[in-house]
Amino acid sequence: MQPMLGTLLLAVGAGGALAPEGRTAESERVENVVVIVMDEVGLDQLACYDDQNGYAEPYPYAHTPRIDRLAREGARFTQCRAAPVCSPSRAMLLTGRYPFRTGIGGTVWLRNATPLGLELGNPRAEIGLPAILQGRRGAVGKWHLGLEPDEGGTMPAHPLSIGFSEWRGTTRNIGGDCTSPPGAPAGYRNYWWWEGGVRAHVQGEFLTIRTRERAADWLLSGSGPRFLYLAFNACHEPLSIPPADQHGFGPAIPDRHVNTLARANLECLDRQLELFLDALPPRTCVFLMGDNGTQVGAMRAAPGEVRYPVGHPLHEPGDESRPLSLAPYEPQRAKRGLFEGGVRVPLIVWGPPVVPGRRDDLVDAVDLFKTIAELVQAPVPSAAAQDSQSFLGALCGVPGTRTFSFTQVFEPNGAAPAQRTRDESAYVRRDGAHLWKLIQKAGETDQFYDVAADPLERRDLGEEHPERRATLAGLRALLASESR
Repeated sequence: MQPMLGTLLLAVGAGGALAPEGRTAESERVENVVVIVMDEVGLDQLACYDDQNGYAEPYPYAHTPRIDRLAREGARFTQCRAAPVCSPSRAMLLTGRYPFRTGIGGTVWLRNATPLGLELGNPRAEIGLPAILQGRRGAVGKWHLGLEPDEGGTMPAHPLSIGFSEWRGTTRNIGGDCTSPPGAPAGYRNYWWWEGGVRAHVQGEFLTIRTRERAADWLLSGSGPRFLYLAFNACHEPLSIPPADQHGFGPAIPDRHVNTLARANLECLDRQLELFLDALPPRTCVFLMGDNGTQVGAMRAAPGEVRYPVGHPLHEPGDESRPLSLAPYEPQRAKRGLFEGGVRVPLIVWGPPVVPGRRDDLVDAVDLFKTIAELVQAPVPSAAAQDSQSFLGALCGVPGTRTFSFTQVFEPNGAAPAQRTRDESAYVRRDGAHLWKLIQKAGETDQFYDVAADPLERRDLGEEHPERRATLAGLRALLASESR
């Protein structure tokens, strides 16, 4: 285990280069932690990750000044990986365990459930991150880890079963999945919202705004240490046009212009983050993370879709008639797949005790568990979070220790490998300047890449590459630990 926070800060400061003058264990003491999850916001959509995206010409990013500021003032991680779909990423974050241990390898909904994989922790017991923390522990926003009672699940009490003291939000995605009421078009202005165990039909109130308001209300209504898990539905489809004062793309965006709709929703999210972050209590550390890569629609350009309309803050002459150019990312390498565009996600950490800067350390979604536990000095039970590795040192500028990255997707949930209709995994092994990546899909030939040199994974190095065997051995050893 890494040293406690005070010792670590003193060690970092001893060299005189990493810790700014005046930083002490007391000034960097963390009382509150906020984890913010963005839905379907990949690296490719954020200007602060432009150095990672490899666009041949300038990409028309959304205007996100608050996220950009977080990246400048915080630790910006370039090698964070999650699952390619929503539920496994959230399960990893909250348990510190990979999908083959939790049984949550795919989206949690009825058609993907089995008796051994209904929802997170049911029927397999799980120790959730909030269960080991002191003080108030709230979850606000999209949950997507539990089922409704008529589906055999335990919602709305499910978030409480893994340690939260309160949950308010949407069960799953809006638009179908039992989360959008009938009688009105599905979208961010028509949804079911749970609060205090009561489900209410909300119409007309934009979901991103409501989520921020209800999160701020919870966070600021009490005293003492607080842990907040804030999961926005944005920018998941079905997308709606946000209120006019929340974005710069104008009042009328055609439904077929999914990229523009996604950018407008990202701008709305950024403005709500600004309001939320400006009201944070002192000594709060914020983790901002994506749950998986960008949805396919936002990686395509529709006929007539342009860079920026007149009046947008980033508009330049001619943008209103200049068509989108989305190269080099390919839609088949977006969300749902194990290519980097589907699993490598933004992670920015801001607040004490962070030393600002870019971080190229390997980080998996499971690592937030032990990092947050160590940050607030909460003991981790020996049976919990066995896949998690703290990166608290990396927040302070000390190189991390993780040597591999792993992600996985399978269906149905809870099924043994022989019963899965889909079973895919990706293993990245750091070797000096190389990042060897092996992708395995049941019934298909393995793929092997060096994603450090080839981040777009365009050159399969093949079965004969000398580093493939060592990478395969690492993957097999990890999967063999399932029964331990």
